[in-house]
Amino acid sequence: MINENEKNQSSASTSNISDSQGKKSNSLLWKHYNKQMHNVRPAGTANSRAIIETQKYLDDTVLSPDTNPLEWWRINQQIYPNLAKLAKIKLNAMASSVPCERLFSVAGNILTERRSRLGSRKLEQLLFLQQNKK
Repeated sequence: MINENEKNQSSASTSNISDSQGKKSNSLLWKHYNKQMHNVRPAGTANSRAIIETQKYLDDTVLSPDTNPLEWWRINQQIYPNLAKLAKIKLNAMASSVPCERLFSVAGNILTERRSRLGSRKLEQLLFLQQNKK
């Protein structure tokens, strides 16, 4: 009976040691894998990769109208990394109406009693220049 307990304890400790060694080797394996993957460069030129990524995106299925585009891009940013960066910039909506109010204020300053004969095209051009003169 004592021999059986000793055998069970020694086999249990051996399995614990082998488990910890297995975890270490598994961890080392993943570290090596991540290091190797970090050094891998995609094939082709930047231009060709962009064309391939864009074509892959265009070949993908169309989203339903109730899909959240920001969430979709977050999920698919690994597949379309460059397009996801652009989407974050373009889909970033300002949560304020200040730019719109500022534009109306500038339009009011430009189109005064003295300048009431300005055509809509000229007013639009002046507003565009005023807005982009930074």
